Amino acid sequence: MEVWVTTKIETNGVSWSKFLAVDMSPLTWFQFFSGGSFLIDEEKRVVVVFDGDKNESETNRNTAYFVGENDYFK
Repeated sequence: MEVWVTTKIETNGVSWSKFLAVDMSPLTWFQFFSGGSFLIDEEKRVVVVFDGDKNESETNRNTAYFVGENDYFK
């Protein structure tokens, strides 16, 4: 998984920079369901993804996933 952020936004274009690249292959069972929303902690080099429950008809909960460098996933 790669996370890219805009570094410059101008009228004629946008510049992007890769913030974080994480090998998700050890988590072959994992997938985001709703696309979610996210925030970035630049200091800790972590992305927090908020995702809806895959079975929304029976529950009403969201989950926060913390993904970072060195295979960090919580």
